[in-house]
Amino acid sequence: MEKKQNSIAMWKLILFSVAFMAFNGTRAQANLLGPTSVDENTTHTYTYNDGISYIYDGWNVTGGTLVSNSGSGTTYTAVVQWSSAGAGSVAFKKKAVVLETLNVTIN
Repeated sequence: MEKKQNSIAMWKLILFSVAFMAFNGTRAQANLLGPTSVDENTTHTYTYNDGISYIYDGWNVTGGTLVSNSGSGTTYTAVVQWSSAGAGSVAFKKKAVVLETLNVTIN
């Protein structure tokens, strides 16, 4: 009985380790790409791609204006017009859940 319990405990540890490594590997990769230092009153393009196609996608922009957005396959694109100097951010979301945020310095 003790061998069976040790075997079960070992399998739980292995499964936890594999899941942990898979999760960390996914989060380490940046899916939201674009410039993080921009000049005020300039326009830049940001893309998000995590390999998943979303029906209810969207963008949140602070410190600027979302000029346009589009999606093709699993790639989503936002064009942002940055405002005056300071801090800004651009985030990709699925419904109300923000999947990734990129902080931007507006010079």
